[in-house]
Amino acid sequence: MFLSKSFTISSPIEETLMPAHPPYHSQVLDHLGLVAGMFDELGIGDTLDQATQQNPEMRDLTVGEAVKAMVLNGLGLPCS
Repeated sequence: MFLSKSFTISSPIEETLMPAHPPYHSQVLDHLGLVAGMFDELGIGDTLDQATQQNPEMRDLTVGEAVKAMVLNGLGLPCS
């Protein structure tokens, strides 16, 4: 175990030695990244774009991008 830079957290019951920079970190990914990745991998947005008439001068997003955003937004909202 390498303890180059460390600090001690003391309590009356026990003392724990912790490294200043742990060798790992965690991050919550949930399922939205998986859904967005599969949406792109399956080409759902491209299929929707090809199946609909679009006027590039009248829009900010394609139909496929808008549907993807709505799906991810719907999955991200907690049910109450």
